[in-house]
Formats: sequence, structure tokens, C-alpha cells
Amino acid sequence: MNKFNLKSIALCIAILVVSNLIAPLQDLGRSQIWILTVVFYSALNMLFFRWINKSQTASPLGFSVVVNGITAAKMFITLGIITVYLLADQPNTTLFALGVFVVFALNSALFVIDSQGLVRKG
Repeated sequence: MNKFNLKSIALCIAILVVSNLIAPLQDLGRSQIWILTVVFYSALNMLFFRWINKSQTASPLGFSVVVNGITAAKMFITLGIITVYLLADQPNTTLFALGVFVVFALNSALFVIDSQGLVRKG
């Protein structure tokens, strides 16, 4: 298992632990949908990192297409997750929407930081 996967798993665990320690998030943090969402973002991060790692040898245009595709996919997936949760009339909709945005932002930051290392090595 590479270092990025370990970092992604560590981030996933940290998010789950912190969401259970913050009082207003405890109900949401214990819900199955929240746990699955956080784990899903971690798995998505690992999958997309493999994709960008393979594109490292591609042309500059090919690399740009991969980066743009990953960005668009993550944004639409995030929008879809929040929309489905809101339409399903689940509890804590505001906390869930804000929490998913934070999970998206943290995973994206990890992804960008480690991807920059690949580009510099490339």
C-alpha cells in the first residue's frame, strides 16, 4: 500500500473520530450514511490518485484532461450525494451538507498536495 492510500485512510479515520467528538455532530457522526460517505470519499481519493499516477507519463494535454475530469467528477458526486440526502428527507440536513463539503475540501486538499509531488517528480 502506498503512502497516499495510508494518508487517505488516516484522514478518513480522523474525520470519523472528530465528527463523533464534536457535540452537534455526534448524532450525524454515528449514522451509517455519514460513515459510508466519509469512507466513500477516501476510496474515491485513492481511485483518482491511481488515475492521476497513470497519467503522469501522458502528454501535457492528457494530464490536463485527467485533472479536469477528476475535478468535475468530484464536484458532481458531491452535489449528487447532498441532493439525494436532502430529497430523502433525512435528519440533520444542514449539518450533513456542511459536513460533506468539509470532507470534500479535506480530501481535495490531500489530493492536490500529493498530486503536486507527482508533477514535480514527473
